Amino acid sequence: MELPRIRLFLALGSALFLLQTGTSARCLATDAAKTVEQIDPAPILPVAGRLPSALLSLNTNSGLFSHYAFLVDKKARTLTVWQSAGDKIKAVESFAIDLGAHPGDKTAEGDSKTPEGIYFFQRSMDGKKLDYSSYGEHIFTTDYPNFFDRLEKKTGRGIWLHAIPDSTSLQRGSHGCVVVRNKVIEGLAKYIELKRTPMIVVDQVEYLTETDWREQQAKLKEWLEAWRVKKQNKSGHAEQINLNAVQIFNQGKKIVLRFLENQKSASKDEVGTKVLYALRGEDGLTVVSENWQPL
Repeated sequence: MELPRIRLFLALGSALFLLQTGTSARCLATDAAKTVEQIDPAPILPVAGRLPSALLSLNTNSGLFSHYAFLVDKKARTLTVWQSAGDKIKAVESFAIDLGAHPGDKTAEGDSKTPEGIYFFQRSMDGKKLDYSSYGEHIFTTDYPNFFDRLEKKTGRGIWLHAIPDSTSLQRGSHGCVVVRNKVIEGLAKYIELKRTPMIVVDQVEYLTETDWREQQAKLKEWLEAWRVKKQNKSGHAEQINLNAVQIFNQGKKIVLRFLENQKSASKDEVGTKVLYALRGEDGLTVVSENWQPL
């Protein structure tokens, strides 16, 4: 009578042990999966010996423009800081980023896509005063929608570079912002001059040999010189127009050129910063807007 009962107890004990072991294993597996999900992706470094077509000039001879530019590669989920280096540029640092939850270029409010274009940082804000879990330590706003976006009738607002705390996944998908870790944004802050430092966002960075990069730069500078001559002739030979410290940012068909413009004549001697917005078409570049700010 006792032997069957002992066997029953042993069987029940074994089943309970297996159930507990299986449950523990599943919990460990789940925890491991969560741990893997929280590991940030590694940034993809720029191609060695190549330069991005999106940044064709970062001339800083004037002392008025930023020495740095941010380049966001959406496919690589990487933000790279580039610095002016004499007559060319060099990569300084690269960081993994989060982007809009949905792929593609932003076109409308609420589409959770990160816009592609040439933007400038506008304001600095304390993320803790808004929502630390969503924005982390720091926020830098951008000028989305910029001139080109408004031309294309894109809508939306609040496209920022901001942080998130370590407790939040860097792969959750944002509402369209570019997102980094707290420790990263504090490091990026030293490169940012409000209204001056650009952030160019592209679907995928095109890297050129230095020879091709210089060739593209030269072509745009030749076009700009032709634009200057045409403008000077139109204003009258008594006026002289000089351009200096040219910066060139390129995103698809969109080109932004920023430089110092000096207009001199017998009656005036004006110096200011000029921003040209141009579109590349079948017949070459067409200026669609100009913005002049006197010094």
